[in-house]
Amino acid sequence: MLVLLPIGNLIVLAPKQPQAPQLIDRIATIMKNENVALTDFLAGLEAEREAIWREKQS
Repeated sequence: MLVLLPIGNLIVLAPKQPQAPQLIDRIATIMKNENVALTDFLAGLEAEREAIWREKQS
């Protein structure tokens, strides 16, 4: 995968590393270290999503 970087009148093509696999590994490690089940993690995400939505509404 490449990313276009406009710099002034120049366009640079640079390789872009996908970050999702690294983030997934970090989340899995944290969940394992904290003994968090997937269902608890997903419930926490839902609660965070709702809190952010409520914050943006006010």
